[in-house]
This record gives sequence, C-alpha cells and structure tokens, in this order.
Amino acid sequence: MHLGDAATPLAADSASGLRPGDSAFLGTLRGRYEDHTLHVDVPAKTVRLDDGEDTAFLGTEVDLMVANAEQNYLFLNVTELNPEFVGELKVGVKGRLRKVLKDYWVLQ
Repeated sequence: MHLGDAATPLAADSASGLRPGDSAFLGTLRGRYEDHTLHVDVPAKTVRLDDGEDTAFLGTEVDLMVANAEQNYLFLNVTELNPEFVGELKVGVKGRLRKVLKDYWVLQ
C-alpha cells in the first residue's frame, strides 16, 4: 500500500509526513492507487478514507485505524505529521496483478 508520493509501501509521504502504521499488513483496503483518497486535516486532527467518517487522532498514534464507508480499513502512523498539512493523498496499490497460477500465487 502506497501513501501519497512515498517511493515504497512503508515510506512516508513527503508533504504530509503520513506513513503506514505498524499493523499495515493487517489492513483490508485493496485497490489501485488512483481509486482511493485519504483526506487529511492535521490542524483539525482528522483523517478520512474515501467516503468514510472522519477519524480523530491525537498525533501519538502509530496504528490509527481508518475505514471507508464499505468498512475497508488501513492503519496509519500519524506521529510525524506536518502540523500545517491539509490536503488529499492517493492511497492504494501501485502496479497490477499479472498472472495467477493454480498452485502458486505470484504477485508482481
């Protein structure tokens, strides 16, 4: 799962400082990078995934769970946020499933 302009799935977005949480691998959000958006308002201390409800945070959470209206969720680390950031970040999987083998799963 990539957040914003992060080069790797576990890296932070450069503008917001938002990064995947410690339990990122347990999240249920799946989808292409262009299909999902995080709405982040650091001064108001809220984050929202797609059309879900705002999730409040204190700024000390390393595993903040954020869900969309379909109850797909992800975990975020909000400890290094830019205190003035207000904006939207794309979130999702960069790449595509190229081949499914019957006896093996190959993801590229």
